[in-house]
Amino acid sequence: MALIVCSIVVALVVARLAGGQLSSVERLPAHGLLLLAAAMALLAVGLIVGWLGLPAGPCYAVALGLSGVLVGRFMLVNRSLTGTGLIAAGLLLNAMVVGLNAAMPVSAHAAARAGVGVAAVGDRWHTVAGSHTRLRPLGEVIAVPLPLWPEVDSLGDLLVAAGLAQLVFMALRPPPYGRRKVGAGGPEPTSSKILTHTD
Repeated sequence: MALIVCSIVVALVVARLAGGQLSSVERLPAHGLLLLAAAMALLAVGLIVGWLGLPAGPCYAVALGLSGVLVGRFMLVNRSLTGTGLIAAGLLLNAMVVGLNAAMPVSAHAAARAGVGVAAVGDRWHTVAGSHTRLRPLGEVIAVPLPLWPEVDSLGDLLVAAGLAQLVFMALRPPPYGRRKVGAGGPEPTSSKILTHTD
């Protein structure tokens, strides 16, 4: 999660330095934003159900899969937006490995390299990877020793972080020159003006 937050923050800063505006988000279709909001809500539900006594791993896997479907729908509706394909692929990869292992497997070696105790990942949603782990390379095997919030991420997490960063940057960047619509209150192109003279 820390890597995803850092990726979004960096994308925001870079977009602002490039002249982007937060108001540019309005260019995204409303139905697209609802799909993304629903995907994020499902992820939150998948994390919360473990506290309610339900099987956390399977519920989280289903939430991840459905989120991937919603993001895939968003990708189809908005083919011109970059990043959505990476987000959908990352969510689906995470859903596969969580579904097959009933929790997200975490490499003890990677946790040690990141400075995270193995005990800290032994919760309802994670399990220490071992010889019985299925699709182990897709689990959380990548050490991310961030200064304030070290963690271990999966390949799916990296894809989601990269996709969100691309999506945020492309959404905030200023529109390309020459694509401003005429007739919406803006000035007409100079070439279209007809100069007339009266005696």
